[in-house]
Amino acid sequence: MIRESVVFEPDFQKRVLFMRFKSPVTLATKVDFLQWRSAWMEALKSWHSPYTAAIDWHNVDISDADVFKEQFGLMIRFFQGLFLKKTLVFNCASADFLANHEVEIVADEEQVRERLGLERKPRVFSSNFRDAIQFQNDFKQHVIEMSLTEPVVLSTAEHISSLKSKLSNNLMQWHSKWSLLINCENLQIDEAMFDEWNKLMRYFRGFFMKNCLGYNPATAAPYPFTCYRSRHKAVGQLESEGAFMGNEANCNSKK
Repeated sequence: MIRESVVFEPDFQKRVLFMRFKSPVTLATKVDFLQWRSAWMEALKSWHSPYTAAIDWHNVDISDADVFKEQFGLMIRFFQGLFLKKTLVFNCASADFLANHEVEIVADEEQVRERLGLERKPRVFSSNFRDAIQFQNDFKQHVIEMSLTEPVVLSTAEHISSLKSKLSNNLMQWHSKWSLLINCENLQIDEAMFDEWNKLMRYFRGFFMKNCLGYNPATAAPYPFTCYRSRHKAVGQLESEGAFMGNEANCNSKK
């Protein structure tokens, strides 16, 4: 499905939202565009300012030019009403069908980054660790909740660097103290990385992080932070610190 395939990479500092399709998709019907729009809307929940969209077209195909012309145009105009300033499309084999849609066609990501004044594309770390990291911000309760979309083992200094970079980027939205809550269902951490993890936590405490707790451990092996069996218990601990309202914890406790 379109919704499951599209992934978003926000750069809050530069106000750019990259989007890619991690597997080949065909935009054939109005429903396909509604799924794309729904996923895009979900990604915008963390945004509070105008932005540029950069769309990687490498895995995208269309089956009906007329349907595409109508639905893509409607979608772009919809998001222009929600602070979309500019749309760049890159890695597109043929740009004819994108004409007159108020988008700019760019050859590749390097040219996108050059045009927008961004750093060169960062290295892709092993196991696609950076892409697997997801954050949900609860500004009201002062909590960043981290999860992984696929099983990963944090086992190298590059993994630590990747997490540091992505979490730092996410913090561009924050202006208050916060706690990190980690869903460990898909996360294992090599014990050889515990010292590096602790250095990372000391770094973020300098940026107003209050605490780091985990829940739903993937293994019986220890984690370099307190990890509870259920989300409910972890949330309860944050509640006792005044950082989270326990009655808003939407979870099922493990017995």
